[in-house]
Amino acid sequence: MKDLMVKIIRMKNITTAIIPVAGLGTRLLPLTKSVPKELLPVYDKPVIQYIVDEVVQAGIKKIIFVISAEKESIRDYFLPNEKLNKMLAERQKSDILSVLQTVETAAEFQFVFQSHPYGDGHALQQALPFVPEGESVVVLFGDDLVDNPGGQNAVEQLMEQYEKQASPVLLLQEVPLADTVRYGIVDWEDAQNRKIKQLVEKPIPAEAPSNLAVIGKYILTADVLQALANATVTDGELRLADILSEYLSNKKDVFGVPVRGVRFDTGQIKGLVEASHHFFVQGN
Repeated sequence: MKDLMVKIIRMKNITTAIIPVAGLGTRLLPLTKSVPKELLPVYDKPVIQYIVDEVVQAGIKKIIFVISAEKESIRDYFLPNEKLNKMLAERQKSDILSVLQTVETAAEFQFVFQSHPYGDGHALQQALPFVPEGESVVVLFGDDLVDNPGGQNAVEQLMEQYEKQASPVLLLQEVPLADTVRYGIVDWEDAQNRKIKQLVEKPIPAEAPSNLAVIGKYILTADVLQALANATVTDGELRLADILSEYLSNKKDVFGVPVRGVRFDTGQIKGLVEASHHFFVQGN
């Protein structure tokens, strides 16, 4: 009964997503010199809109963006522009106005700043004071788009697994062995139950425990968030992967979900173009 009560406490509904978007996007220069990579177009809307859409479709209504001073245009995209909306109304462009208002009212948006580029863990720390106490959160980084036509989106896939164990969940995809140096790589303890044994950050192929890569979408439980809150920047960086590796080393459960659907890395030109073509075909 005690174990059941603990699980019930940990299974509080997830109401919040954190989207860290403070990075510089250097892989896409010169495109990102003056435009955040998250606002680059994929077919008919910016990259970040696809990520927000999957959060909202999964039933989450509060989204915390972690931005930098150079990324304030992301805030401008999601918050109402009263002057523009008034002009569209006066010119009877109701179809365009409706699209903008749908974006602006899709969720409760909150924006916090990361003042220094001290890593993804440090970015997440900036959002923690605004997460409801004791809750788990969805964390989505701004590069990875997943499309699963007719099935669950990426966030729903994570939540389905989370509802079984109320433990941290990572979204996974097999990658070529030569690409392990670009990802956190996991190894199964129990593949049937999707339980992870270890997480190794960006190993060379010869040292990679597998080719199962973490692809930037997570559910983090309250105890992981507490460990993150207590962590400090070391050598100019605080990484989420290190927090999760330590969590695993303490024999705590972490689960993985092999992604269903097609995934695009929009942090590089090839993925950006492929995503645009894919969603163009899907939309026509």
